[in-house]
Amino acid sequence: MRAYRFLSTLLLCLLVLTFATGCYVKTGLKTENWQDTSPPELSLKERARAYQERLESRHQMPDGLIRYRWWEEEHPGLSGYGNLADGCFHLGIYLASQALRLAATDDSEAREQVLLSLHAMKLYAEVSGKRGLLARYFSPVKPDDDRWLPSPTHPEYFWRSDVSRDQYAGYVHGLGVTLAVVADPEIRSQIAPLAAAIADHLIDNKLQIIDWDDKRTTYGDLRGRIFGIIPNGVNALICLAIAKVAAESTGEQRYSDFYAGLVGDGYPGIATWTHLSTFSQGKRVNANMGYLALYPLLLLEDDQGIVQQLRKGARRMWPRVSEDHNAFFSFIHAAVVTDGEEGKERGREAILEFPEGKVVLALTTRTPEQKLTQAAPLYQRPRTSSFFWVSDPRELGGELINMVNVELAGIDYLIAYWLGHYHGFIGPNE
Repeated sequence: MRAYRFLSTLLLCLLVLTFATGCYVKTGLKTENWQDTSPPELSLKERARAYQERLESRHQMPDGLIRYRWWEEEHPGLSGYGNLADGCFHLGIYLASQALRLAATDDSEAREQVLLSLHAMKLYAEVSGKRGLLARYFSPVKPDDDRWLPSPTHPEYFWRSDVSRDQYAGYVHGLGVTLAVVADPEIRSQIAPLAAAIADHLIDNKLQIIDWDDKRTTYGDLRGRIFGIIPNGVNALICLAIAKVAAESTGEQRYSDFYAGLVGDGYPGIATWTHLSTFSQGKRVNANMGYLALYPLLLLEDDQGIVQQLRKGARRMWPRVSEDHNAFFSFIHAAVVTDGEEGKERGREAILEFPEGKVVLALTTRTPEQKLTQAAPLYQRPRTSSFFWVSDPRELGGELINMVNVELAGIDYLIAYWLGHYHGFIGPNE
């Protein structure tokens, strides 16, 4: 019995020691590749350059689509595009990052990236053949998946159906941020038709996303009230953002009336309840959609009554995410919600933790259900999430398999970095 207790105590001490030093127990696992949990050494600027170069060389296709997961070995039966589900979401956010980069630096290469991304944004809007119905993803080769359909408008592509509100949040984020920060007429002229199409889809379908088969998509209800009573702040923000970007980019009365109608129906007030949707949520999916829509809204809105309501909702959300080490949320909070230093400093602390690469490797023997009591530094978290700012900040367990040939694009780093750079939270040479 004493020997058993001694061995148990020794094992516990070894576990504590290995977690404290950043090394993880490998015993019994069939993998030789483990995530490095050391703090990053590259400067913020060097990391941005590295992520940008890898994205353009490995993740970006000639038509502008971004395969946000890159794999060295081709999957049987697939083109290099793969079978992914959130391409529209990621491309919109990438577009925003490059628009902020262009606005901050006037870099001609950033301008080329904005134009290429807008080309792919147009394809996402057109391949379904139904006006305003975005594809989740598209590819020249059809995966063995019933959700993939031939495009009636672009016969060189197949497209993935059943788009969700997440995709619209990322898409309108890209359009809205680009409209707000880029003055280039050629770029701005391409925003209006894309914004008008998704706004018309919501107008014509009573704030619901209707798929190719005339049925609402699984997560396609964007109405601001559940059962006509319970406020859904995330939906309210996404609808307001779509209407606002369409109104500002086109200058047409139809979309100004759409936006005014949402305001008259109390949507800015509903948005103040966005925090309720994250009450028991480990992951930050709903909070992320809220921030994606909120940022361009507050960049474009000049009615101070509406601005104050939107900021009220954001201030309610902030205590729920302020300890997450989330640079994206923190920089948005500092830039458009408050002039205080808290969001700025927390954003800087978080982005300094961001790892230098996002290759998916095993991390620890803990399972995702075995969570920490507080947020872990970013370089100690599993890199399985394509967008860090959505993942559960207290999760430490990773995939206990060898995925050394899978790399994530790092759009999460680029959007946080360029947002911080544009607003002066990150110096140009840091």
